[in-house]
Amino acid sequence: MPQVSVIIPAYGVTRYIAEALDSVFAQTFSDYEIVVINDGCPDTEALERVLAPYRDRITYLKQPNGGPSQARNAGIVASSAPFVAFLDGDDVWEPSYLERQLSFLRENPSIDAVYSDGVIIGDHPDAGRRLMDLSPSEGEVTFARLVTQECTVFLPLTARREAIVRAGMFTPQFRNVEDFDLWLRMLLSGAKFAYQRLPLFRYRRRKGSLSEDSVAMRRAAVQVLERFKVSPKITAAERSAIEKGEARFQAEIYLFEGMRAFEARDTVRAVENLRAANRQLHDRRLGLKVFLLRWCPELAYAGARLWRTSGRR
Repeated sequence: MPQVSVIIPAYGVTRYIAEALDSVFAQTFSDYEIVVINDGCPDTEALERVLAPYRDRITYLKQPNGGPSQARNAGIVASSAPFVAFLDGDDVWEPSYLERQLSFLRENPSIDAVYSDGVIIGDHPDAGRRLMDLSPSEGEVTFARLVTQECTVFLPLTARREAIVRAGMFTPQFRNVEDFDLWLRMLLSGAKFAYQRLPLFRYRRRKGSLSEDSVAMRRAAVQVLERFKVSPKITAAERSAIEKGEARFQAEIYLFEGMRAFEARDTVRAVENLRAANRQLHDRRLGLKVFLLRWCPELAYAGARLWRTSGRR
């Protein structure tokens, strides 16, 4: 039996998946199996041509499109190792990823899941930046800290298989916050999470991926939290954290909707949404932008153009 099962869902990642697989085969830890799940890819022929050189070293599953939750669940069911490591088909592990993650779990038997920092890659303004610089993790990973975004659990993640199964695996209806939902359920079921600040993977940001729709992601996160709010397992403190998390996600929805309106030069909608966002965020720079949009909109748009042409983010 291998020590770890590497689960890789495949949909819309045909041009990247060879790099992902090569990063697994380059690992300094070699006692693993790889399960690739074709989740109803519209370019299956092209995907299978890319996978052909690897087919004798992977388990290849094929199913109708059901989303990342169903794909990962299928991979978990088909796997056999006591540890599970998730890798998206467009991301890349550093060579020491598995060795460091599994060593951490062996040295800390009370920990059920561990994640690490990563570096953003791809044609994106944030390329080269560390994920934990943008989404920090501070202190112990708890249900409340995950809800309020004091901790952000990243996928890739390596976990004890039994902890994932005990929590019920991924919820099929969620397609873009399925990991957030599972981590919360794992924490409620008693699982303990930890993190390493080493950048052990490269996270690809690209147009068209589910995670790039910031508004849809946060709306789905609110739906997840609504489900937990009615759970009898939730304490009063955790319910309070949920309400705080919902308020922040809603503020961020207003923020992104406002920025979309700003980019479209829809001043009325931009002001409306950005003001609603700042009622929760209390950001001075955002307040200044709202002020300029209300009273000197052309100055606000000119400033944005100058900011972009100067190469700043």
